[in-house]
Amino acid sequence: MNNKNLSVGQIVRKVQSNEIESVYALCGNEVFLQDFFINILKKYFSKEIGENIIYSIGDDNEEIFLSELSAISLFDEKKLIIVRRVQKLSKSA
Repeated sequence: MNNKNLSVGQIVRKVQSNEIESVYALCGNEVFLQDFFINILKKYFSKEIGENIIYSIGDDNEEIFLSELSAISLFDEKKLIIVRRVQKLSKSA
């Protein structure tokens, strides 16, 4: 992704213009803006995505998260996977 350091507003406008990336990384403590962006993605993909999965590293079990992530089939229905606080993922993972 070449769009480093864009504001949430700029990213939302890109999503609304159908310029979708496969991965987004939101950094910082602006939980409201992160939730706003996540809701925009959910709304955008509401007809295409079969399942929304949200993990929060530190709150959810890291081993279960990694196990479930590695078990996802590439041929399954589309999924929106959100991982909060990914920076807390242990280095051994």
